[in-house]
Amino acid sequence: MNHPLLSKKELIEAGYPYGKAIEGIPLGDPKTEFLRTKPDYIVYQPKNLSRGDTGNEHFLVFPNKNETKLFALWLQSTREGSGDECIVLAQSNDGHLWSEPRVLLKTVPGVQRVRWGVPFVTKSGRIYILYRKDTQETAKTNMAGIFSDDDGETWSEPSEIPFPKTPWDPEGVLVNWVAFQVPVRDAFGNYILGITVSTSDRYKPYPPTWFWNDTHAMLMRFTNMDEDPACENIQFTLFPTQGISVPNPVFSGYDSCQEPSVVCLPDGRLFVLMRTLMGSPYYSLISADGQNCTEPLPLRYRDGSPVLHPLSPCPVYALADGRYVMLNHNNPGKIGDFDQLKPEKRFNTANYIRNPTYISFGTFSPQNPQGIEFDSPVLFADTEDIAVGPKATAESCTYTSLTCFGGETVLWYPDRKFYLLGKKLF
Repeated sequence: MNHPLLSKKELIEAGYPYGKAIEGIPLGDPKTEFLRTKPDYIVYQPKNLSRGDTGNEHFLVFPNKNETKLFALWLQSTREGSGDECIVLAQSNDGHLWSEPRVLLKTVPGVQRVRWGVPFVTKSGRIYILYRKDTQETAKTNMAGIFSDDDGETWSEPSEIPFPKTPWDPEGVLVNWVAFQVPVRDAFGNYILGITVSTSDRYKPYPPTWFWNDTHAMLMRFTNMDEDPACENIQFTLFPTQGISVPNPVFSGYDSCQEPSVVCLPDGRLFVLMRTLMGSPYYSLISADGQNCTEPLPLRYRDGSPVLHPLSPCPVYALADGRYVMLNHNNPGKIGDFDQLKPEKRFNTANYIRNPTYISFGTFSPQNPQGIEFDSPVLFADTEDIAVGPKATAESCTYTSLTCFGGETVLWYPDRKFYLLGKKLF
């Protein structure tokens, strides 16, 4: 697709006509920048810079039970972390024409903060959305849910869902958890969802930057979703019991293992891929029953070379043809002066090391200790290090989803956490 967009060099030489994120990182024209990554589908573009819809992330697209329509669920705000988040839902019959997003759940300052909605579709067609709900410190849980029995037309009132303790939250402190992907079915038909759990500062003081927080990966196995329970009766277990941990190379005694992405292998094992500070994503294989977990190790390509990736989502998806596809940024967390091991206070380093985005296709290999062998990476999307939006980030394809719908396999992605787009894989 040809488009009349100025290059990074041209924007700088023109004197940053749309502004600058920092020196050397220009802002682009928000009216046309959605074309930069060459999308095939446009789900959402912010209406204007004062509307409060200019932060769009955690973009989860999924079909209904009969695969007659697609839903798009995401977190919308003025900008990431602004404290005015809403969980919104749009729908489409073909992936090309999308409804205006409908606010399902809304942050109310001083009352509740809602974030990170995750969809589940049961065998009956009921749609659940489970989400993080933060209220006062004396709350008994910070997980809640709603459901719809009529394909998203009407929704139940929110209900709180008990959340078990983990090794990293002392008595009286709620679990600091984050989910980021559409859950997958395991070999027993149960839904599996990966989460990040952050250690309470009562156990370990917070480091100077969020990059270095003590974090661990866990999985949630939902055991009664297909019985269509009331939200407060949803049953799940957390595993592995002690989580999955990878050492933090900067802050001694801390771990950094986040945002587990999960696929179920043909032999029933769960392949789990996680972001780290080690310059590569780490993988672990968990037995079908969840009782055995391999030591997390750096992921490698089929030829043995390491997969390079910063502290950024590194999702993996199962394709309808039996293959797998993985996204990564093909850098170890350092690009020029931007270094995740030496982040600067004057800007968010993550905004400039999470681009471009590459894809790698993989095949199941029971002889390979990884379980999946991935081919060399191919460029998928590039913002050309041009930022956009109130967050002024140049990152590409963070917090994505994938659908096989209507004969098309599409990767859905937030572009700079501003636009919501899709690109056809085949």
